[in-house]
Amino acid sequence: MSFKSYLVELRNPPEIKKYKDTVSDFKRVDNRFDFRSGMPELFAKYAFKPIGSGKYAVVYENKKYPYIIKVFMKDTAYLKYLNWAKANQSNVFVPKIRGKVIKITDVIMAVRLEKLEEKSGFNKNYDSFIEAMLDPEWAIEGKLDLTAYITKHKKDLDKLALFISKNKKIADIHDGNILVRKDSTPVLIDPFYNYFRNGTFTMDADDISTFGELF
Repeated sequence: MSFKSYLVELRNPPEIKKYKDTVSDFKRVDNRFDFRSGMPELFAKYAFKPIGSGKYAVVYENKKYPYIIKVFMKDTAYLKYLNWAKANQSNVFVPKIRGKVIKITDVIMAVRLEKLEEKSGFNKNYDSFIEAMLDPEWAIEGKLDLTAYITKHKKDLDKLALFISKNKKIADIHDGNILVRKDSTPVLIDPFYNYFRNGTFTMDADDISTFGELF
């Protein structure tokens, strides 16, 4: 393959069309649909490997590239956080977003984020940040015992905690939604439960009965 042909293929890989065709019938966010079908082949061709997944998302990484790719089923709550994160890219606790959110179909999207890692070993900053996100009002009021690093970035913490507190009915704060940079800075990836704008849950029925009415 010539270099020119290779560039053309990179701009519009045939696997993208194949993947779109596979998921084109999906009209609503529902984890009973296997939106991953065909995705591994698409990413494997360009040496991207899955490094994490959930009910509605998969994250891929190629160690040669300075970003990760998150493919997800459209969710109003996550898009709300992405928009807030885009408007607050100087905040040390939010992920750096590379480029625009890509619409694959009406219900499947993708976004590039900075490279982040799972926490390994003891991390005081991480534990302090978790505490602040679980009790955002107390963090804003300065009632939590935070590490020196978190206190140094208190303005960023307060801004994020205020955003979380305003949306606390759908807050979903746990270890799986927080990753770290190489300098051990904790980064909040996705702080909310999945929901549609009209309030219809996108979680399993069992999840709904477990968590109760959140709205």
